[in-house]
Amino acid sequence: MGMAEYCKKSADFIAGRVNGDIRFIRNLLQLLENGATVPFIARYRKEMTGNMDEVRIAEIKTLYTQFQELEKRKTSVLESIREQGKLTAELERQILECDSEDQDADDVNDDFDDDDPVSYTHLRAHE
Repeated sequence: MGMAEYCKKSADFIAGRVNGDIRFIRNLLQLLENGATVPFIARYRKEMTGNMDEVRIAEIKTLYTQFQELEKRKTSVLESIREQGKLTAELERQILECDSEDQDADDVNDDFDDDDPVSYTHLRAHE
């Protein structure tokens, strides 16, 4: 996944959880990626974030961290299943489409060995 696609996907993930303008969310994520702090953004980059306050910025930063962790876990699980020779195109698609920690990859994984279920608890263990 390219950086532009990753940014869009992360902004969409966050926008699906908070009520906010996607362009302001993208701007905020870019500021965070460039090392800006929450207080700095809240005070000096209001025009880029639609006047988000520190609480809102911190909430979105937390969601961004969750998104990053979820993507890492997906990658780890996919690598593990691939190494076992059990990864199908359908299973890979379903794992990649999981978009929350509450969504259990077991539910989308009928082809995978029942003795080795893939859940987000399992994903965390493979970090």
